[in-house]
Amino acid sequence: MIGATGETGAARPAWVYRVVLLSSTGLMGSSFVAGKILLHRIPPVVLVGDRFLLAGLATVPLALLSGRRAARSDAGERRPTGAIPWVILIAISSS
Repeated sequence: MIGATGETGAARPAWVYRVVLLSSTGLMGSSFVAGKILLHRIPPVVLVGDRFLLAGLATVPLALLSGRRAARSDAGERRPTGAIPWVILIAISSS
C-alpha cells in the first residue's frame, strides 16, 4: 500500500489531500439530494442496482492497480490477493 510519501519517497503536497477530501465530501453529500430527486423518476430497485453497478465499476481499477501476487500462507497454500478476488466478487454480486 502506498503511504503519504508515495512510491518515490517524496512527500505529496497538501493540496492533493484537500482535493480528495473535498471531492469525497461533495460526492457523499450530493448522493442524498440526487437520491431524493431520482426516486420520483426511477423505481427504487433499479436505483439501488445502478448504484451497486457504479460502485463495482469504480472498484475494478483499484483492484487492477493493486497488482499484488498471490501470497502464501504458513502452510504453503496460495491465498488470493490483488485483482482476482475483486473480479470474482463483482461477478458474483452482479448475477
